[in-house]
Amino acid sequence: AYAPGRAQTQAQVCEAACAAAAVAFGRLTGASVMLRSEERFSAATATLQSLALLLPSDIITTELPAASFRAMLPARLALLSAAVGKSPLLLVRLRAVKEAVGMVEQARVFGAQESIHRKLPMLKKVAAQLAVARLPAALLGPLAHETVLARAGPIFGLMREEGELDSPHLRALWRACA
Repeated sequence: AYAPGRAQTQAQVCEAACAAAAVAFGRLTGASVMLRSEERFSAATATLQSLALLLPSDIITTELPAASFRAMLPARLALLSAAVGKSPLLLVRLRAVKEAVGMVEQARVFGAQESIHRKLPMLKKVAAQLAVARLPAALLGPLAHETVLARAGPIFGLMREEGELDSPHLRALWRACA
């Protein structure tokens, strides 16, 4: 985490920026301009991608896609969860679930490429972060919509495979399907 007056590596600065973004996105309300405008939501997601430029050059040259994905995961999922659970615009919620499903698919690709000896495999990390970001609760909350839920299958599938779906999520999912 960032501490004024202390020397920081480029990776630590990126990590701190991503953590701050995740906290900020987690605090968004449905009244936020970012969630009430498709253009502003798109701008926010694009801005997050630019944070990857803070990664150290040695990471960029060797494993940028996976390193960038890992670093951006909490912030991206916090934004997507806020959009799915709080945006009054169905178009923003649909875009957010599409991006979240894309992240699950991307994690599957990275997971297939990584070493089995890694401490926290990519799929487990993504599933755990989906739970931390409360994406299932957002999907099944008061703004739940059948089209959004129909597209969220891969999200629930990964969480089930990795043991991250708990009883309240499953009960809510069954109620949503009824």
